[in-house]
Amino acid sequence: MVAAERLHSYRGEGTFEGWLVRIVASACRRLSRGRKNSPELHDESVELAVTAPSPETEAADRELGDVLAAALLELGTEDRLVVLLSEVDGFDAPAVAERVGLTPGAVRTRLTRIRQRLRTALRPFLPESETDP
Repeated sequence: MVAAERLHSYRGEGTFEGWLVRIVASACRRLSRGRKNSPELHDESVELAVTAPSPETEAADRELGDVLAAALLELGTEDRLVVLLSEVDGFDAPAVAERVGLTPGAVRTRLTRIRQRLRTALRPFLPESETDP
């Protein structure tokens, strides 16, 4: 801030030099605190909307997680590895095939069957549009 920009705020109480020193001291304190207090970085017109999930939502999410974990544990070790590499790690079929020693076509076939098994286990949690075959 330039003192000339705030000249209109000088009320004549005390010396001009004291007023100027006060402006400089305040500016130095702001700088020492870092840019976190810079007015350009703060938009007070924005309200942050922090909404915690309701207890019902948390319970439903926990139940879904438990059902998914149980469904994954029912899969064989290799099938579980295939689905986790594909769905969690985001690998495509050739990359999964390379890691597990299958052909890309075999990986795609397994993924189709595994997803159907998981969809069946998770049917109570799926929207109606996804439950129909």
